[in-house]
Amino acid sequence: MTIIIGIICKGAIVVASDSQTTHGGLKRTDAEKIVPVKFATGEVLVAQAGNAGNSARAIEILREMAKDRPVDDYRVPPDLARLAMMQLKHELRQQYCDCTVEELRDLIWKDELQTELLLAYYFDGKPYLYKIDLAVGRSDKETSWCAAMGCGSNLGSYLLSEYTKPEMSYGLATIFASYVIETVCKHDAYCSPPAKVGLIINDIAAAAGTVGPAPEVIHPSAHGTAFVVIYAASTTTTWANKVEKIIQSEKLRRNKRLELLLKREVAKGQKQFREMLADPTPKGYKRFLKMRKAFSAVSHMEFIRAKQPGAVLKASK
Repeated sequence: MTIIIGIICKGAIVVASDSQTTHGGLKRTDAEKIVPVKFATGEVLVAQAGNAGNSARAIEILREMAKDRPVDDYRVPPDLARLAMMQLKHELRQQYCDCTVEELRDLIWKDELQTELLLAYYFDGKPYLYKIDLAVGRSDKETSWCAAMGCGSNLGSYLLSEYTKPEMSYGLATIFASYVIETVCKHDAYCSPPAKVGLIINDIAAAAGTVGPAPEVIHPSAHGTAFVVIYAASTTTTWANKVEKIIQSEKLRRNKRLELLLKREVAKGQKQFREMLADPTPKGYKRFLKMRKAFSAVSHMEFIRAKQPGAVLKASK
């Protein structure tokens, strides 16, 4: 199992994954799960999740289908990926003695054969993210700016919503993608670091200005040139660690501000509370209950006489 994410940014699409895959009963933590697939007129960045053998075979089939196929419609890459999954299903049914489709579906979950692909690409300058999985066999377009797949997708989706946004720079998205993957790996036993990050840029000349001042001189041949990058694991780990330090520092500052706010709120009723403790009689209790404004957040308050000497104040919502 694994976690893979995609982020549509300003000028690029960022794809990231962890490094764990399963193959039969074995688990690997050094897998390269982001690869480019070449079409006749461009490239698609593909990330894989799930069973390593099945995902590798699906990508092998997709590469064979794509090598002479031009991308003349935005649906070409996901449709070919769906056909690749269908061929993989056919091979698996033969492997399991021509089992039925229903039997294969049960085997996929029982024997951990499930595999998923995330496709990131451009068509006519527009970015696309598509999800395809073996069990369902359907290619689904991601309608949001980000997507997450794999066993860590729930936590991954939450973190993406917290730290990314539409039209953010791909430089910042690349750093946060590393952090999201590394964080999921800390909380999901089926995901393992390091994070792997890749990106696909549709027009390197147009994208240059999204991460800083655009060059004063751009050669004409640079316009319209696509660009695919897959970063080394050591780089992504460094990014994730730096983000973690910044976030922890922000948490400390946030907690200190909340503590100061709490002290100000508590100070409103401290004087009355001290007076009540000095005179814990029915008369003192009634006087204390009149101080409702100081305890406006409390909906119920009463004294409970303890078995031992003294009184215990009980407050509840």
